[in-house]
Amino acid sequence: MKNFPQVLIVDDSEDDTRLLVGELCRNGYEPYHERVDCAEAMDCALKAKKWDVVLSECVLLNFSGISALRILRENGLDLPFILVSRKIDEEAAVQLMRAGACDYFAKESLKRLVPAIERELQKAEGHQRREKAEDLLRKSEERLRLITGTIDEVFWIFDVEIERMLYISPGYERVWGYSRLSLYKEPQSFIEAVHPEDRDQMLFNLKLQKTGKPYDH
Repeated sequence: MKNFPQVLIVDDSEDDTRLLVGELCRNGYEPYHERVDCAEAMDCALKAKKWDVVLSECVLLNFSGISALRILRENGLDLPFILVSRKIDEEAAVQLMRAGACDYFAKESLKRLVPAIERELQKAEGHQRREKAEDLLRKSEERLRLITGTIDEVFWIFDVEIERMLYISPGYERVWGYSRLSLYKEPQSFIEAVHPEDRDQMLFNLKLQKTGKPYDH
């Protein structure tokens, strides 16, 4: 059997819950699942355990899919939320999709269940990877600011292709007396800091950089 993520099922029917779990098992999965059928039970379940996906009925006796999605968001969670309903209320389904549900289909169409879950989990994994990469980038940039903020050496990072300054060290203002903001706005103004006898060669080298050809510094 394949390992399967933790599945929270929002449904007031034990029989329908068995149908959902049975469909997962038929596709080679052995899911851990829990069923909730009211706001309090769902809130407790979200706080007690880490879940990977939520499968929700649209209309329950004392609850609803839109309320379940709202509780999910109130807990600060961005889990895949899939509506699997006995009766599809198109208006409610559209409202849920606008609110952030990933997909919806009738319980009579359970063949869509596993592909929908796998798709959303792949998307969630990709999103987590991007968030992790962005967090690492932010930390790296913060370390760079801490290091360069305490030294007087002047340097900058310039993207030749888009002709844009990506970073200018604080020493630029202390040593040369120019505003870094002015250099961000007009990147080519850095040439004023180059010795007049070297300016033509510097501009020529920048042009060569765009072509990828070797050049002498």
